[in-house]
Amino acid sequence: MNNDGRNNRCQIERVGEVKELNSITVIISIHGKNIEVPATKVAEGIKIGEHVVWSGTCWNLRAKPSS
Repeated sequence: MNNDGRNNRCQIERVGEVKELNSITVIISIHGKNIEVPATKVAEGIKIGEHVVWSGTCWNLRAKPSS
């Protein structure tokens, strides 16, 4: 699943860190609070420890800031 968020109306960027994942659910920590989301709402290839951002329809890998 991939969505770049172009149609996203959300004003606040939700960023979290992937803590656990399996084929059914993913645990994402947001500001110290863990949430459980369906694996179908997380982009393919995401790994534990990576930071993800909510696009409005799914969690995608957060782009690293350019130096």
